[in-house]
Amino acid sequence: MPDPGAVTVHIPEELNFLGFPLEKWFSSHPQYQHLVIGALIFGYRPPAIGGSSSDDRQPRLLLVKRSAMDSYPGCWEVPSGSVERTDLTISDAVAREVLEETKLRVSRFVGEVRGQPVHWWSRQGGGIRVLKLSFEVEVVELPERLTARRTSLAHDGPSESLNLDDVPVVLNPDEHEAYEWVTREELEKGYETGKYKLIRDQYRVLLAGFSQHKERLEQTERDSGEST
Repeated sequence: MPDPGAVTVHIPEELNFLGFPLEKWFSSHPQYQHLVIGALIFGYRPPAIGGSSSDDRQPRLLLVKRSAMDSYPGCWEVPSGSVERTDLTISDAVAREVLEETKLRVSRFVGEVRGQPVHWWSRQGGGIRVLKLSFEVEVVELPERLTARRTSLAHDGPSESLNLDDVPVVLNPDEHEAYEWVTREELEKGYETGKYKLIRDQYRVLLAGFSQHKERLEQTERDSGEST
């Protein structure tokens, strides 16, 4: 019997390696013995009563705070984790980690966060090289109206029944103890003040994610204008 919670995940052609068997990926990247993935999930506030505001148009990134019982206690991150040998593909690993950590179901890969690779040496197993890849994804539980794929907020009426804070994020208390949807400005300010402590190079990665999210929106708007 099919799993009622199963979701068909859309992978764009430029990310087709996400569907390759893990053995194929590792054989083509022999310098790495371990792979870690991160998932950037963006959402938007619905239009305020009385019309749209600048806050409605600010993308917000889902951050989760690591549990005091876990490694790096109190640090913030996007849903992340190690690719396991039981995962058939990188796509499967991303979907599994997001589901395990938030109970959200990945429905679409938007793009990879480009930039300088995040890698490090681990003492595990006598020393291994670890690479972390990060991707922007969409999830089933986030209504289209609260994503970048929504129609222009300037022409939408207010909707009191939809709110970003109502998205059913369910944390695993053994791993995370809180979550927030933050704008780029809030992330930058929180990082400077120490509110958002991040692991390794994740601050750079998250800022790159915000920038690339904005670039994709601007390109979509240009393409839409050219087609009209």
